[in-house]
Amino acid sequence: MKFKPVLLGTVSLASLAAATGMAVAQDAGPSGYTLSVEGGGMFGANTVAEDKLGSAGSAGEIEIQDNVSYRGSVAIGQQIDESLDWKIALGFTQQVPSSSYVFSGGLSSGYAELESAFDFQTADLEIGFRPSIDSANVRLFGGLRGMHFNESSDKLGYSSGGLGSGVGLETNYTNEFIGAGPRVGVEGSVALGDSNFGLSGLLAASAIYGVQRATAEATYFSGGLSSPFPFAEIEEEWGTIFDIEAALGVDVHLNDQTTVTVGVRAENISGVNGVSGGSGGSSESRFSYGPTVKLVSTF
Repeated sequence: MKFKPVLLGTVSLASLAAATGMAVAQDAGPSGYTLSVEGGGMFGANTVAEDKLGSAGSAGEIEIQDNVSYRGSVAIGQQIDESLDWKIALGFTQQVPSSSYVFSGGLSSGYAELESAFDFQTADLEIGFRPSIDSANVRLFGGLRGMHFNESSDKLGYSSGGLGSGVGLETNYTNEFIGAGPRVGVEGSVALGDSNFGLSGLLAASAIYGVQRATAEATYFSGGLSSPFPFAEIEEEWGTIFDIEAALGVDVHLNDQTTVTVGVRAENISGVNGVSGGSGGSSESRFSYGPTVKLVSTF
């Protein structure tokens, strides 16, 4: 389904404590603070699954895979006592717009082009608890995540005559979501003997309730002339987005206050209403994965 756009890029309240899950919740003193900065590249499968472009249906289906994205996050927290802490975090993932093309019978016949983009921002507020475990540093956490995402799909298709002279249709869709909901997870680390190295990981899940709205705009081409359609306004849809994150990394303890973690992370956002056009939209997932580097410092 497509819906009318939600207000500008409002980033919700929540984020990357998940990112912070990739290293360890560090041992800050009872009144000490922990600052975490993380960044990396991401690849996305299923950002746009498959699509037929308006009057260019004869040109076949377009599929986009492995869209390149980049992401970053910053988090700050404080150790309240030996077992309790709090943390707030902000994060973003931005997909580099990607395009795909289909030709049927050459440029003078069927032609279709699809460009898609997807970005999201999160903000987290959480409380963490560390059970007493001798062999590992484990942190259980729960809190609130806010999320905003925006998806766009721009499609251009000609069924005959080719660019500039045939019959074609250009459609521009956007789908925007904003919401908040509970988030729970576990993160931890294990030292590798007496060395300065260790392993760490994170697993977290969120259920974010909010609203998706979309807009659609179309332009019809015939014989080199264009006729814009009015905005197609689709009703809002309220629902729940599910966000699952996982991370695994190798820790390098530079000193007692500073740790660098190099690893991989993955995230899946499900419940996204597709913006592929037609009547209604299907509920889809946006999956991304890639390398990440994180610096954690206590002070």
